[in-house]
Amino acid sequence: MPQKDPNETPASVIFKALEAASKQLNEERKTGRAKILEETALQRTPIETARAALETLAWADLTLYHSWRLTESLRIASAK
Repeated sequence: MPQKDPNETPASVIFKALEAASKQLNEERKTGRAKILEETALQRTPIETARAALETLAWADLTLYHSWRLTESLRIASAK
């Protein structure tokens, strides 16, 4: 596998893909949250399971958001 130049700026498509994924996951978190809460209110999902699912959705959303912010900062710093 060829080595990459550490000073090389990633392609702009990577930045756009991370931003799109972050936005999509944020929307899925909102709809998933509503569904989990509804299922819990109807007593179809145990509270412990719902709590774990909500925490997982929040963790995934924040992780992807912070990854996107980091890459956006790197893109800005590289002036591309």
